Amino acid sequence: MTDKELNPLLNKVHGEELVEPKWRTYVYIGFLELKERVNLQGLLTIFGVPSGGLLGIFFLLDWEQMELLHFVTALVFIAIVFAMGSLYIKALAEDVMSNPDTKHFNVAVYKRKRPLEYEALSNLALERDYAHTMSQEITAVIEKNANIDEITQIAHEYEMLLEEAIKDAEEYKNDIQYIFQILAQFKTHLNLMARDRFNLSVIDYGVQYSLYKQIEDQLILVDYAGGEIEVLDEEISVLNNEHPYVQALRLGGGKESQFNKEDGTIRWTMKMYDDRNWVFTIYIRETDDPEVKDLLEGSESSIMRLTVIQDMLYFCCLIVNKLNELRQDKHREGANDESE
Repeated sequence: MTDKELNPLLNKVHGEELVEPKWRTYVYIGFLELKERVNLQGLLTIFGVPSGGLLGIFFLLDWEQMELLHFVTALVFIAIVFAMGSLYIKALAEDVMSNPDTKHFNVAVYKRKRPLEYEALSNLALERDYAHTMSQEITAVIEKNANIDEITQIAHEYEMLLEEAIKDAEEYKNDIQYIFQILAQFKTHLNLMARDRFNLSVIDYGVQYSLYKQIEDQLILVDYAGGEIEVLDEEISVLNNEHPYVQALRLGGGKESQFNKEDGTIRWTMKMYDDRNWVFTIYIRETDDPEVKDLLEGSESSIMRLTVIQDMLYFCCLIVNKLNELRQDKHREGANDESE
């Protein structure tokens, strides 16, 4: 019997097909891992903080104040909690399935989450007697002028792999904490909306940003956060094709972003329910935290954080638009009553 046949991990890497798990598999394994990792108090914290915020609004506020909240607020909040919970469950499941020591180990997930390890093992798995092969290679290195530097280099490479794995685990933990912080902020925003005291300038996701709304052939400054007002135009003609804000309109109404490292900006355009384009811009400065500056680098972690920021800004703008419509309708009804 060869050494490879004695090693289950190499057998899996060598013999199993790269099949991505189905979504229900992620859900099943994610909940099993959640049950193992999180106690009752932790579960209440994860699901209770955002949900409790919404329920608190309905039970603590006057019904007259609640008239300002359209049913879309509840739907948006439920969608956010569901989306963030799904991301968390999937991340837990991937953590389990990329661990060779678990019974739920999946080679496709292992390759995607730990590509360097997979590449090394897949090459090793091609050898019929890998232990003998490794012994020959190491012996050759030692016998070649007793070159200790090469042995040190090999050890250093494996040390770097270990450090990278630790770094990825820390980023994963920080990303989950960031999502919970955003949800806690959104709960506060809901309270302000219910009391008709919310405006876009209270949004603080750790970045400076500006919002422009297209009205006919003009981009109109809606709001901003940070110290950029000195260089922002109140109105920009959409006929000015050289202007970066106008160029962002060409991206369409999705989440495709325009990254500019020279001036430290990220821009994208989204369509609101009234079919109007809004141009969102994030400003990155040298004095910002490393996590904020990393948004320009396009790493896996930064893409996830940018997606969360994009979604939350969009949801808040959507709700503010709807609340403004409700106020205008109520104002018109009051004016009609007075005229009668």
